[in-house]
Amino acid sequence: MERRDFVFDSVNVLDWYDGLVLAIGVHQQTDYLLILVAWDIESKCKAYVVLDLDSAIAKSMRQLTVSTPNLESKQQNWVTFNTILNDYLGDYQDEAYITVGEPNQGRKSSAKLISSVHLSNLKNYDIENALSEEAITLWLSLVGDRDCHQENEH
Repeated sequence: MERRDFVFDSVNVLDWYDGLVLAIGVHQQTDYLLILVAWDIESKCKAYVVLDLDSAIAKSMRQLTVSTPNLESKQQNWVTFNTILNDYLGDYQDEAYITVGEPNQGRKSSAKLISSVHLSNLKNYDIENALSEEAITLWLSLVGDRDCHQENEH
């Protein structure tokens, strides 16, 4: 299976829960959407899907996640954000990759090419989904047990 290395120049966190859940990473002047798809707490293995992200959508997502003091505006921004995210995932046709370990600025992430057939599962995805046994089984099988163990040794 084809592999690709990413070294993100920046990682803009969009959602956080004891670690990165959703972010935009910039690699070689291209935006990528980073989605936590599986988190096996027992083995400490996290898997992220990496998707090419249109720059206009990336800009909208960044603007919608900027902190605002008004609770009602925050809630509306999150609803709008999720609509944009779900529409993007529903229409996504480009290459999709999966990597283990939390993507960080300046750190190399080696990713495997995966079939985009699995991406339909990501609509309305959240941290609870990533912690589920179903997600751990599906996504970590795509990563490979060896990759998780190597990541945890670093």
